[in-house]
Amino acid sequence: MSVRKRYKDDGSFVWEYCLTISKSPRKQYRKSGFRTKNEAVKAEQEAITKFRTGYSLLAETITFQELAEMFLKKCESKSKAVQRNYKNSMYNHLQYFHKMRLNKITSLIVENWIKECKKTASTIAECVKFAKAVFNYGIKHDLIIKNPFLRVEKPKVVNKERKRLTVQEALKMLQLCKERYPDFYALLATQIFTGVREGELLAIKWSDFDFTNGKLKIQRQYTSGELKESLKTSSSYRTIDIFPTLVKILKNHKKQQPLLSEFVFINSVGNLHNPRNLIQRRFEPLLEEMFGDRKYMRFYDLRGTYVDILLAAGLPLKYIQSQVGHSNFLTTMNAYSRLIKDVNEHAVDVLEKTVSIL
Repeated sequence: MSVRKRYKDDGSFVWEYCLTISKSPRKQYRKSGFRTKNEAVKAEQEAITKFRTGYSLLAETITFQELAEMFLKKCESKSKAVQRNYKNSMYNHLQYFHKMRLNKITSLIVENWIKECKKTASTIAECVKFAKAVFNYGIKHDLIIKNPFLRVEKPKVVNKERKRLTVQEALKMLQLCKERYPDFYALLATQIFTGVREGELLAIKWSDFDFTNGKLKIQRQYTSGELKESLKTSSSYRTIDIFPTLVKILKNHKKQQPLLSEFVFINSVGNLHNPRNLIQRRFEPLLEEMFGDRKYMRFYDLRGTYVDILLAAGLPLKYIQSQVGHSNFLTTMNAYSRLIKDVNEHAVDVLEKTVSIL
């Protein structure tokens, strides 16, 4: 703690005080502009009182943009997709907060911003998620003591109903694909008959298959142009049972593969596929021909078709959970509740026919 004169270029001076908030790492808080020493001493004592009661003095000097950029630097080890989403929220949607001091951002200000914000509910939700993480980072490093984004009311995101192919539609698409785009046939069949995630699909190697026992190990992913030997969660590492029909398709695909590669699905020059190109040049034209709408469904929604196939076969939900790689049972229930409801309704019809003979 110290009070001293601070000289200006013209030789005049003002009084300032400096508080050492932390010795390791060293953090200081300075404030100047006082006309007399007594004013500086009084302000210093008020600052000490605030600090001792848990008030963060640094929150008066750091802006949201400064803290957010510190947080973004710390996130450089995260995936490119995560970094891209964070930067999109920061630089395209949260400019309102950039120059604001952290101590001036309150939950009321945040809620008013949400109320006046002319952005979609999902965009606002992403912004709040990012800002919440930024403030949590500040709390962790003793720069602030409260997170104004923690309990704000966000607009409700209405999830669109996911579309899926019926088993008959899936078989029709595969036949159409075989005729129109034979180079895409094995990849599409693998997606429909294993329900793997897009990144997992593109990273499959021939060594991951055990054709004799009908098994496929999922143990890596290809996302945002990066091959990663790690997956989302521990439950994502799994062994999937594959159908004899798929084994036959894949063996034939291997024979016809023009270039030798350890990876199952490669483009014409031997590299891993760009998923956007695959979807735009192969999957969407198939949707256009079948449904008259290139955006009828997402490629990811084929996971639902796979679940549909397993449910139709009467397989238990716990088994389905392990096959699709969900970390807990509720995730499977929530993600595919509509499919489960359809199967349950069918089960009621079967039961009714059974007991009607009594």
